[in-house]
Amino acid sequence: MSKLFEALKRGDDLLSEAERESLLEGHIQSDPMPPMPTTDAGSVSSTPKQDLFQGAVTSTRTVPLQVSPISPILPFDGTHWGAGEQYRLLRTKIRQHPKSPQIVVVTSASPSDGKSVTAINLAGALALKGEARVLLMDGDFRRSTTCAQLGLPQEPGLAEVLNGNCALHEALIQTEQIPNLYILSSGRAVANPAELLDCSPWHALIRFSRAEFEYIIIDCPPFGCLADYDLIQAVCDATILVVRPDYTNRRLCFNALASIPKDKLIGVVMNCVEEWFLNKGRTGYYGYYDKAPAAPRKAPIWQK
Repeated sequence: MSKLFEALKRGDDLLSEAERESLLEGHIQSDPMPPMPTTDAGSVSSTPKQDLFQGAVTSTRTVPLQVSPISPILPFDGTHWGAGEQYRLLRTKIRQHPKSPQIVVVTSASPSDGKSVTAINLAGALALKGEARVLLMDGDFRRSTTCAQLGLPQEPGLAEVLNGNCALHEALIQTEQIPNLYILSSGRAVANPAELLDCSPWHALIRFSRAEFEYIIIDCPPFGCLADYDLIQAVCDATILVVRPDYTNRRLCFNALASIPKDKLIGVVMNCVEEWFLNKGRTGYYGYYDKAPAAPRKAPIWQK
């Protein structure tokens, strides 16, 4: 207390009697500083300059799809009739599922099983039905192929939105041929994608997407390989596992089937299935995915 009295004695000319008494009683306090906004990790962050989601759907850019003539992507113009019918069947099963899933994650047991093709075609089939909007989100930051297969720009995308480097309407793409189909690419590759998905902007984006889109299809990394999958799967309503006969590792496939929560696993998609030998030559039967090159697409017109 001696130092306090010495300071008061030196400041007699500056402080009034009432102020000295209040200081001794501990009642004089400096004006409180407004609390700084913090992130989930507790670090100080600046207030965002704009709402990154405001007007995202209404002011997004429209870009034409550029699909290779022999590609299995969006087989709804008659060139891959059998595959198109199977994706429509998959669409029907999802729309009529008792749980009415809105966010569906498409994953696989191992790389190159065909999960990206399945995610794109499922989103396309859903967007061709009715007037509701469908969002295809590329959540595979490390081995993204969605935009390359659709002929769309890779950046900006999901990574830039979650980093706060751009607004959602700058990254979101509305496809010209299928106006109800919206694409959000993965964006620029980042060193640790799990950090982007373990933050409040990711959950805010999911809440916004639920309000704006009838269905959200997420192309997810292979099951169990990365922490990214667990963070994406945690916010989804349903999971579809894609397997490829004579290619998918059997042990990894069984591990995935045993580990995916039973309340979220709604089905398994068999990709690149050969036509059953007893049905060869019969009309009206096709394998899930026609591996033979189709006739070139002169002017793709995707049909419902």
